[in-house]
Amino acid sequence: MYKLLNVNKRIENGKEKEVNVLIENPKAKIVQVTLRKNKIIESHKTNVPIIIQCIAGYGQLVVENGIDSKQVSLSPGTVIAIEAEVFHSITAKPSVSIVLIKLSNS
Repeated sequence: MYKLLNVNKRIENGKEKEVNVLIENPKAKIVQVTLRKNKIIESHKTNVPIIIQCIAGYGQLVVENGIDSKQVSLSPGTVIAIEAEVFHSITAKPSVSIVLIKLSNS
């Protein structure tokens, strides 16, 4: 019917990269990813569209389209939608926490 998702709005001490699965079902997967100490998620792509929302802290998102790249500053409230098969990376500046929504292709 519904599930209340517990999103941590503060970045506290912890591992350099922390992933907390909030919900996973056939239609979507929602996770909170927290990066600390200038941690980088290297450039990668997903086979489904994604939505990234910055919850806390600051970071840099780089989206690449094969010809050039665009940099997006991440701060609380920033939301960006990325199509499937688009390379992207995230760098904490110095810490950032995002909610990542992976949408199903079906």
